[in-house]
Amino acid sequence: MAFRHRLDPPIQWAAAGSCGKLVAQGILEARDMVPQLLAAAVRAGYDGDLMGLQTRLHWEITDSAHWWGMERRAMAWRIRRRIQPMFGVAPDPGRILHAADHENHEAGEPLLWREVKAIVAAELGAWVRTNSRRTSRYV
Repeated sequence: MAFRHRLDPPIQWAAAGSCGKLVAQGILEARDMVPQLLAAAVRAGYDGDLMGLQTRLHWEITDSAHWWGMERRAMAWRIRRRIQPMFGVAPDPGRILHAADHENHEAGEPLLWREVKAIVAAELGAWVRTNSRRTSRYV
């Protein structure tokens, strides 16, 4: 993570880390958040080096977004690994979805709910395609 100066406001610094997660999820843009965090610091009474704070907040958001991006890529693999043993003769989609959501929640929810559902749906679809029987013959 980026270097935090001892005079940097801790609330904006923590918010920058949280913004990095939202940037990695594609909800926010880093360039939109830095001016907002800087303005909040000024309103809260920060009277230090604004350009330095702006640079450090930008790097904190960027570093956090990079870290959360790696977590998001790893989470898809971890969810697949967790739900694969749950496929049996007749897998329970609700139980599988719950296990996938639990895995995502334990890691700090790097994936959005719709992304977790898409992973589970893709895995269930692959299971159905490989385990379905052909019911008619081609002539």
